[in-house]
Amino acid sequence: MTAEKPEQKNNDTQNSQQNVGELDAAGKSLADALKISFNILKFIMIALVIFFVTSGIFTVQENEQGMVLRFGKIRGIGDDRILGPGAHWDWPEPISEIVTIVVTTELDLPIESFWYSESKEVKLGTRKYDAPDKLDPKKDGYCLTRNEAIIGTDGAD
Repeated sequence: MTAEKPEQKNNDTQNSQQNVGELDAAGKSLADALKISFNILKFIMIALVIFFVTSGIFTVQENEQGMVLRFGKIRGIGDDRILGPGAHWDWPEPISEIVTIVVTTELDLPIESFWYSESKEVKLGTRKYDAPDKLDPKKDGYCLTRNEAIIGTDGAD
């Protein structure tokens, strides 16, 4: 066997320690980069889960009733199937589907001639209408009731 010189042995030890030191610095840098990447990925995943869960919030309007279909089948039993007006939550679109049905409709009908009868010329706008001071129940078709409400008795427009 050959005997190594003590100087060469020290150089090899120093070189290997220097290589290990360099690897430790590179390893630390890689570990830090992976840690930062993993934290960013965790944040993105948490944000996606929160977005997915909150996308299941929906509202049923005052004039509607709703139903939830989960995988195509109606969810609930009896009256629990029908959702009333307000905010609700259920699983988002791939799992559940929300069906709303309009049950009441509000119509605004402007009444231009409520109190007095009008001739065809006034209704067509060819003549100006002058309202009389008093109601004539025979002509106008309205009566004053005991509780001071006015009702229509004519039944015609």
